[in-house]
Amino acid sequence: MELKLVSSSTRNRKIIFAIVALFGLFSLFLVWAWPIYSFLSSYDRPPSIQFESERWKNKNLEESGHPIRIQMIDDLISSRMLDGMSKAEILKLLGEADNDGYFKDWDMVYWLGPERSPISIDSEWLVIRFDSEEKVFEYKTARD
Repeated sequence: MELKLVSSSTRNRKIIFAIVALFGLFSLFLVWAWPIYSFLSSYDRPPSIQFESERWKNKNLEESGHPIRIQMIDDLISSRMLDGMSKAEILKLLGEADNDGYFKDWDMVYWLGPERSPISIDSEWLVIRFDSEEKVFEYKTARD
């Protein structure tokens, strides 16, 4: 068995080549990633506002260029206001549901608006499920 010795100049050339290659790959990544980062950071996220029943019921109402419901949903969910409500109380608070057929496993569905993301291709919905006593059992936001 014969051992080959690698000269220090060959080893140095390999290290320099590796450094240059890594620098080149990093530069390509920056050239590719910067436009994507700029696009994503320019996204105009809807403001979050306090829930108001009367304004919610007007599902076509827009404010600041965004549907009013998409702006109110975070406050509505975080307040846990819907916990344990009856179906009649939900109808009084939120108005008639927008059941559209997408969410057949849920009892009531409300359209919120276009999804909150830089590339909005879906809609966001409030989905509600009732228990056997017609009390709110579960609710969340969902995308179609």
